[in-house]
Amino acid sequence: MTDNKHTHAIRSLFPQWCKPRRGTSNPENMTNIVWVDIIQNQLHPHKAHKLYGVGDKQSPAWCHDRYGQSKTVLHDGTEILIGGEHEDWYDEDFYIYNDVIVTAPDGKITIYGYSKEVFQPTDSHSATLVAYKKIYIIGCIGYPEQSSKGQTPVYVLDLADFSIQPFHTHGDTPDRLYQHEAEYIKQDHVILCRGGKMTHAQNNETADNIVTWQLCLKSGRWSQLAKKQYTRWRFVREDEDFNKLYEIDQVLHAARSGRHDKYSNQYREVLLSTGYELDLNRFEARYRPDIEHVYVPSGEYRQFMISIDGVIICYDESSADIMVTVKGVLPQKTIKALKQYGLEVFSAIESVPYKIIEF
Repeated sequence: MTDNKHTHAIRSLFPQWCKPRRGTSNPENMTNIVWVDIIQNQLHPHKAHKLYGVGDKQSPAWCHDRYGQSKTVLHDGTEILIGGEHEDWYDEDFYIYNDVIVTAPDGKITIYGYSKEVFQPTDSHSATLVAYKKIYIIGCIGYPEQSSKGQTPVYVLDLADFSIQPFHTHGDTPDRLYQHEAEYIKQDHVILCRGGKMTHAQNNETADNIVTWQLCLKSGRWSQLAKKQYTRWRFVREDEDFNKLYEIDQVLHAARSGRHDKYSNQYREVLLSTGYELDLNRFEARYRPDIEHVYVPSGEYRQFMISIDGVIICYDESSADIMVTVKGVLPQKTIKALKQYGLEVFSAIESVPYKIIEF
């Protein structure tokens, strides 16, 4: 097919395939020249629409620019890509996929789709190849209605026909696990899952996974192999309302830089009208307790870390709470001092009493 004919063919089919869709069978071969072209040329939705679209861009648009998508390479070089998410929930193109994209060594692309009843939308899962025959898909973030259901989902992708089946588990089942590492141990026929994060079913709170989980592929039984010696607690307002730490940070950042915008000005007006005292020094010291410590840079959004005697203390800040994780063993008097300092500083920053919830 010449370039002009190829472009014309894509343009004629673009309205039919410009939006994402779920499959209707297990699997449904959904390969089409529109999606294949988007993959091969790494086209962002806006770029694809500019090249092939007519009228306004439809959202969400089908896209291969994803994060949380797993990649498994088979012994012959075949690549298996599973799921993934495009954009965040507030973006018009936000979508979590539940497809499987296969790229053969010769470059041929095949796209398989599945219904949500067969295979839930998935991102930040692990994909573990077992005996070159099956891929075990473990965990995910998913949509809010998925993550609130707790237990870690497990699916099996059969490479013989690309069908997907749920893998039923029991035992000491972990709450929803994601962004973890998975390793197949051949001699024991188990998969070990380490690290990552976990959303807990009891309170829907997310924190670092501190357990090494073992999944027996013969019996489907989960068990814990090891648990790190971590201590955790949460600082929350006594009224359990959302805190204003993000808004305060935006106002003080604008004050430091001299670059005020409409949002920081709005935040400032609201905070001052409700009695907040915007104390820059006190706010910047909220993770600097009166204990000898070393500041440790973090690459995570709204995460702050210090080290005390070689032990990392991690503060994960959100509008709901401040999650504190002590990644090691500290004397109880040090733990008590960290808790007392946090209660005092957060209560002072917000002029609202704070409390501790053990985690």
